[in-house]
Amino acid sequence: MLVDKVFYLGIRHHGPGSANSVLRALASFAADKILLEGPAEAAPLLAQINHPQLQPPVAQLFYATDQPAEAVFYPYTRFSPEWQTLCYAQASQTPLEFFDLPQTHALALKRNGSVQETEAEEGQSPLDDIDSLTLDFDPLDLLAHAAGFEDGEQWWEQMVEQNPQEGEIFTAIAEAMSVVRTAIEAERPLSLREQYREAWMRRCIRQARKDGYQKIAVVCGAWHVPALVQPITAKQDTALLKGLPKTKINATWIPWTYSRISRHSGYGAGVASPGWYDYLWERNQTGASHYAVSSGWITRAARLLRTQGLDISPASVIDAVRLAEALATLRDRHPPNPSDMTEAMQTLFGLGDPTALKLLDERLWVSERLGQVPDDMPQTPLQQDFQHQLKSLRLQKEAVEKLLELDLRTDSGRNRSVLLYRLQLLGIAWGSVSKDSRSKGTFKETWQLQWRPEFELSLIERNLWGTAIASAAATFALAELSQAGSLALLLEGLQQLLLADLPAAVSSAMGVLQARAATTNQIDELMLALPGLVRIVRYGDVRATDTAALKQLVVSLTVRINIGLINQCRQLDEDTARTMADALATVNSALQLLDEAELNTAWQQVLVRLAATDGIQGVLCGKCYRLLENAHVINAEAVAEALSLALSRAEEPTQAAGWLEGLLSGAGLALLHDDSLRQVLDTYICGLTRERFEAITPLLRRTFATFAFGERRSLLDKVLYDAPATGLSLAEPDFDHTQAALVLPLLDCILGVTHNHG
Repeated sequence: MLVDKVFYLGIRHHGPGSANSVLRALASFAADKILLEGPAEAAPLLAQINHPQLQPPVAQLFYATDQPAEAVFYPYTRFSPEWQTLCYAQASQTPLEFFDLPQTHALALKRNGSVQETEAEEGQSPLDDIDSLTLDFDPLDLLAHAAGFEDGEQWWEQMVEQNPQEGEIFTAIAEAMSVVRTAIEAERPLSLREQYREAWMRRCIRQARKDGYQKIAVVCGAWHVPALVQPITAKQDTALLKGLPKTKINATWIPWTYSRISRHSGYGAGVASPGWYDYLWERNQTGASHYAVSSGWITRAARLLRTQGLDISPASVIDAVRLAEALATLRDRHPPNPSDMTEAMQTLFGLGDPTALKLLDERLWVSERLGQVPDDMPQTPLQQDFQHQLKSLRLQKEAVEKLLELDLRTDSGRNRSVLLYRLQLLGIAWGSVSKDSRSKGTFKETWQLQWRPEFELSLIERNLWGTAIASAAATFALAELSQAGSLALLLEGLQQLLLADLPAAVSSAMGVLQARAATTNQIDELMLALPGLVRIVRYGDVRATDTAALKQLVVSLTVRINIGLINQCRQLDEDTARTMADALATVNSALQLLDEAELNTAWQQVLVRLAATDGIQGVLCGKCYRLLENAHVINAEAVAEALSLALSRAEEPTQAAGWLEGLLSGAGLALLHDDSLRQVLDTYICGLTRERFEAITPLLRRTFATFAFGERRSLLDKVLYDAPATGLSLAEPDFDHTQAALVLPLLDCILGVTHNHG
């Protein structure tokens, strides 16, 4: 759209058709000045446009010098009209200037708005006028619906992206957008932020004219074009922009990914299928026909599905291409768009099932492409240290998720693991350890790695905590631990520091942990954390961690557990009591592994007192007796006597069943080989009334279900054929074998076994 020697090129921010149309229009117009939508702070970054290492997708990152977390990204792909405009200006040596509102003002407005928001009255937010989006929907939807399309994405793709045209298309876009803006602004006012931006753009256009340029090309979002040609005076714009706040800004290039260009990522100017647009741009540059474009794309999809084990024949590919062409023809459009090709592939490749094509969403339509930036880009010291470690450890940032198996016995594997754990401490989750990574021993770790662009900003933010990864991770982690609300978080943080090989930070964290443990009543959290520390103390690890200080911590935690355990076990409900019983067993195993006689003796004394305490759940009493017998503190006769008392008629059925659960859970061999214990249990069950038997049977079955199948089978044989060990003699004259046989199937059900009673 040409107005007063200014050629307005209204574009969509990421689209191959728009990019092609812009290039043709710029070449035809032969501008002597190009104004491109973008903040003025991006000007120094233009020097890297032709750098061979600057490979899109990339983004311009602008962040406040004093608050790096306050940042904004301007993404570019190779099919972005803005990127192609930058490349054209460099190749043709045409002066180019960014003419959007500078980020020195934009970020300051956002900051001021955030401060004011906390002081505003309820229901009113200054951000509604300063930093909110102009619209909560795509304005192109209005045009799309009028033309019979489902949404603005489909309409724009069909009209512009797959049918690139020269100058006249921009006049049509400007006229259409003018109608849309008039209709929208009649219902809702333009946000103050957008008014600032467009006033600044008009000011830059006036300045370019004042500087003597005769042919000015303006490349900006199509939404802005109607506002830029309005007859608004310089005085009005100056009054609006007067007194804008400022803040100091830094700018750099960072790698970006197509997944972050996708609309599904939450990016407001995103597109549904950046992978498709990249392919469309590539084929357009080669002059490929519409048929070659659609057939090539469907062939790529088939090739990808074959790598995942799906059998896609060449005949199916040919039929899918023909079906896509037929669908486009039936719908009165040409060439086929993504929905036509998706339906065709679903029919021919997935036999109507969309599940088979889910893989294509991420790997093909969106794509996993990751950009690249020059090594000599301005970086913070922390970024420089990170890049140095990447090179020395031969690690590469990739957008696609990949597995990395590390051998911690080697320096390379150990150092890679340490770096990844230190990044986790900094809140940069580049990798996560697979849950089953230690199945083959403690010397192996399997990491799942996937780099995301926002990690670059996180590195810039964390530079405030240190100039090296190690020092920043230690300082940041300790600051986080000082704010931890629970012992569980403290212990988790301590273990992370150990894995990250930060001994000085570990010492500080242990001091914080000991101080918190001395005053806490969260004994259950201490019990859950103790085993992990004990394993490191007992066996060490492949990182050669110094365990002397850790051992002292284990002693301190054990003493604290012993002091608070009995009170912690009072007045628990059944579910919590079972969890505590498991914790008792875990701590007992850990202390046995540590093999410190003094600690074990003190722990066993606590178990004796706990078993004799009134008002605790039966499952805890039973577990105490099991642990004490296993440690030979008490003998089998004492256990049988305690069980007999617990199973007396004075006890509630649920309490008695809980006692049995704690004593026998997972210990079927003990019941199988201890005749006295089995006799007490047998006598108890035989003496139950019908009502008590029916109440306790489900609880007993839950206990017997923890036995191994072989244990349950052997126990049933004991009951059937080892009569002298039972409390009831099968030789009694009045014993009715017929009635007894009717009970045996129910007994099978209780024990969870099958048995032939013939």
